[in-house]
Amino acid sequence: MLRIRLIVCTLLLPPLALSQEQIAKPFGRVGLGVKLSSLGAGTEATMHFFSRSNLRTGFNYFIYDHDLSDGGVGYRGKLNLCSAQVTYDWYPFRRSFHLSPTVLIYNATHVSADLSVPAGTTFSITKGTYKSDPSDPISGTASLKFPKVAPGFLIGWGNLISHGRHRVSFPFELGFVFEGTPHVSLNLNGSGCDPGGRGCSSLSSDPTATRNIRSEQAKLAREVTFLRFYPIISIGVGYRF
Repeated sequence: MLRIRLIVCTLLLPPLALSQEQIAKPFGRVGLGVKLSSLGAGTEATMHFFSRSNLRTGFNYFIYDHDLSDGGVGYRGKLNLCSAQVTYDWYPFRRSFHLSPTVLIYNATHVSADLSVPAGTTFSITKGTYKSDPSDPISGTASLKFPKVAPGFLIGWGNLISHGRHRVSFPFELGFVFEGTPHVSLNLNGSGCDPGGRGCSSLSSDPTATRNIRSEQAKLAREVTFLRFYPIISIGVGYRF
């Protein structure tokens, strides 16, 4: 009888250990966190998905305004970082290190600027030099927008729902999202004159000025192609419930 009991206990112990360490119920634990990253300030919610993995959702937001002047043109620019993110965290070593494919399921990040050229100010567009007509000063808009969906990949340390005794964690991540080629738009209105203040005409009706504006837009588009792979650096704090 004693031998039978020992055999039964031996057979039962591995499944019991497995149930405690590996067979955790999907969505059985929840963690919440806040973070600062190159995507903006954010909040996150994490749920245990399967053994060694979590499913994480988050929202990122940041706004920055700045005024500057370049080549006689005044800019009032605004950077708007706004995105919703879904991430799958895989912990290959059952510790804090994780590999995480991610996707911005809604990417509203954009840069916009209002342009103004004071009356009588000389400025350049590509190969053309103009003076802003005092009776019809030049103004305009510029914008930089990204595709609405952007996949990416992260590596990091930390787990919002770690299995240890401590409920507080401090996750850190590095990676990128592939946002694709940004769309650049440049529009100018008003009238320009030659550098001597003569021969004023509307920019929209001047074929040479129109070509110069389109050439400047293409130049700006080439200069921001590096943003296709947008780097992510993130640090935060989380709490496990």
